Amino acid sequence: MLLQGESAFGKEVADKLVKQYQQEGKLLEDPQVLNYVRGIGGRLEPLMGRKFDYEYYIIQDSSINAFALPGGKVFVNTGAILAANSEAELAGLLSHELAHAVLSHGFQRVAQGKFISSLSNVIPMPDMLQEMVGKEYSRENERQADILGTRVLTKAGYAADGLRNLMATLNAKSGKKAETSWQSTHPAPAERVTYLENLIQSNNYNRYAFEGVKKHKEIQDLIQGVTPSIATTSPGSQPAKKPPKGNINTGSKPTRGIVAIAAVQTRDNVEIRIDGGKVESNRNFTINFIVENRSDRPFAFVPLYAEVVTESGKKLKTRFSSAQAQVPAQGTIKGEVQVLGQTWNSQGSQNLTLVIKESTGGGRIFRIPF
Repeated sequence: MLLQGESAFGKEVADKLVKQYQQEGKLLEDPQVLNYVRGIGGRLEPLMGRKFDYEYYIIQDSSINAFALPGGKVFVNTGAILAANSEAELAGLLSHELAHAVLSHGFQRVAQGKFISSLSNVIPMPDMLQEMVGKEYSRENERQADILGTRVLTKAGYAADGLRNLMATLNAKSGKKAETSWQSTHPAPAERVTYLENLIQSNNYNRYAFEGVKKHKEIQDLIQGVTPSIATTSPGSQPAKKPPKGNINTGSKPTRGIVAIAAVQTRDNVEIRIDGGKVESNRNFTINFIVENRSDRPFAFVPLYAEVVTESGKKLKTRFSSAQAQVPAQGTIKGEVQVLGQTWNSQGSQNLTLVIKESTGGGRIFRIPF
């Protein structure tokens, strides 16, 4: 194996896996989806520090998972693509997996596994001890890949919290376990959210860079066989609410007055939705938002740190106001955000995203494209 080298070894294993997935009918070969993933990878590869013959494969599997073989062969489940809320989050996952490849983690683990197996033939080692040694080694590798992946992510021009936010999604799905189970080869999602948040803040990485919500939603719809709707909603969201009643301007002339706009995102029984708006001038408009907390604990956010960003991650000048910044359990509040210096597009989506971050608890971030 060592004589063969990690690239050749990874290709040999990848070829066998691809053949197996093809036989099982699990290999997704849609060119649009493949080109999307390859495009993200192509943006990250030059910054990874090692030249490999990188290849990407998409597996039709609902679980949120991905893995990299030695030499840069990356396999991504459709479940991971559907769980990511933006291109930046998927890029964070891919960057993490590419980091495993360039740091030779997979190759090292195979060699280590063979070493421990051989060593146990000479020095008796309990099965649990062998297991724990291997697991701890893997957890450290995961942390290294998280850190390098996030550094590369931000250098590639993506929102630096892409991987951090995906870990927050995993944390919500895992029941928010604070500690790592001894059976797990990965740090617990909550633990990863914490150290990635610290990494981003301590290095002042730009978390408002490129998100890529619209294109990612189109790819998700393609995977699910869904025809994209006119109203853009984020992954995992509920159907958009009906627009508010009023004199809605739908003509081609500069828009004034009440406008119909609706978008929503729901996470952990907290729903934030955009419910109508008003255009005051050629360069200013206001959108209404509602926060509905169906959970059993308060939800708090800081309007001062809420943002409206463009597709490229540029922060727009805004003015937020709401009756209160804490929503009690089973409570609802209303607010509005005025967007300054931005022209309203009367022909459809504004290609903007409302970003609201939870100030307590799990630090969830809501991104509602509109």
